Amino acid sequence: MNPYLVLGLENQIGYLHLKGSAIANPPPLGIGDTVMSTTIGDWYDAYTARIGAPDGHLMFYAKAGGVTTRIKSGVIDTVAPTTLNTTTTKTITGWAAGGGLEYAIDMHWSVKAEYLFLGLPPNMTNCGPQFIAVPRVPVIGPLATCSVTHTPGVQTITLGLNYRFR
Repeated sequence: MNPYLVLGLENQIGYLHLKGSAIANPPPLGIGDTVMSTTIGDWYDAYTARIGAPDGHLMFYAKAGGVTTRIKSGVIDTVAPTTLNTTTTKTITGWAAGGGLEYAIDMHWSVKAEYLFLGLPPNMTNCGPQFIAVPRVPVIGPLATCSVTHTPGVQTITLGLNYRFR
């Protein structure tokens, strides 16, 4: 806009593969038959607006916008004689915010370091027709089963090399 303010739009697509799981009732208190698991990724897409303040070759900037990623989450309970599985895969949308600095090496090339927080929806409910399998019986279902997964935000740090077409 002027020598002291830069505005821009950015789309950042990245690889993200976070996994976590826990046993809900471990021995000796339980029999360890219930497993809760969540996978975030394999990709994310952050679409943001940037505002920067250049100082010579260095620019400090802030950015904010939205993020979309894939999440697979659920509970599997294998208490005999049934198996309960509420695992669901969804594409979710949240918000993104962060900032960084970019250094211009010359007219076309620059390097950057950036922090970006991906604010995913805090709780995801997995409901729907799930099937409960019983040994020697083909399938009982569909039944409405649900589980709620707490999804934390994701913090990323990116180092980048940029090329500008002018």
